[in-house]
Order: sequence, then structure tokens, then C-alpha cells
Amino acid sequence: MAQVDGFKSTGCYNDQCPGFVQVDPKYRTGQPFQNISIPKGTQYVFDVLIIQEQSTGNWWMIERNNLRIVYWPKELFNHLGDGAAVVRYGGTTSASTETGLSPQMGTGSFPNRDYRTGVGFFIQNKIMGSDFVMNDIVLAEMVKNVDTSTACYDLGYYGFVSKDVRETFSYGGPGGSCGT
Repeated sequence: MAQVDGFKSTGCYNDQCPGFVQVDPKYRTGQPFQNISIPKGTQYVFDVLIIQEQSTGNWWMIERNNLRIVYWPKELFNHLGDGAAVVRYGGTTSASTETGLSPQMGTGSFPNRDYRTGVGFFIQNKIMGSDFVMNDIVLAEMVKNVDTSTACYDLGYYGFVSKDVRETFSYGGPGGSCGT
């Protein structure tokens, strides 16, 4: 969730960051989910917000019912003291140091409009503006960024799907010999 230097040469990830504060004992970053969605079957959603708190400038992960889970003090970040200029959605994998092969993401399926088929997905997306108001995503400002072979992983943006689902992104792929 939080890579403090933008995946460059230094930094840390999630709860390994000095200064990271775990608030709720039930939900922890990096922990496996108890319920796992089944492709074309029952879907489970972890409904969270990552927002910058107006009064402190700290970055919070909050469950949709306002349960505060963790926060990252604003001092941990190089460029996030006064908000974020870019918001990215997606997933990250890492190739094996032994084989050079990258693992599958999700069930190994490529993204598609029906997020219930086993791909990683984000639904009901909104972005908090500098006025601390939640806004819909602006399609004209969207940029697709896949930094490896699309034979391995891909990203799909499917726009406004329905009133309940709203804006939808899905991502995934079989992995393999990906290169960059």
C-alpha cells in the first residue's frame, strides 16, 4: 500500500516502514483474507478508503464503516505532505530470483469487464480532491500504465458499469517469463 519512495532505490513497504502505525488489531496489511472470492461464484469485498486526514496530513486506511485500521505519518513520504498528484490502482508481483519467472496475479486470468471471474479488481472508485471532497474519476485524465509485457499481466478500465458497481478496474495475468 505505501512504498515511500515510489519503488526507487530506498524505502519500505506497509508495516515495515518506520513510523507506520497499526491501529486496529483485526485487520493488518499483508495478512491473508479469511474469505476468498470464487471465480464466477461468491465474491467478497474488502471495502476501504485510503485518505489524507485534513487536520494532521497523515494518510489513513479506513474501512468503509469508518473503522480506522492503520496510518502512515505524512513525514514518511517525499511528495505526499500536501496530497497526491497521481493515484494508481493495480497490483505488484516480483520475479523469482532463482528462475526469473513471475507468479500469476489473481487466478491467472487477464482483466475483463466481469470482475467476478477471478481477476483482481477495484470497484466504486473515487478520488479525494485537494478540497477533501470525494470525486468521481475523470475518464479524460486516465492513463494506463503496465510496466511489463502484457502477455504476462494487464490492466483494464471499464468505466461506469452500474449504479452499485460504479467505476471498475481489473488487473491480472498468468505471469511467466515477463521481462520489462
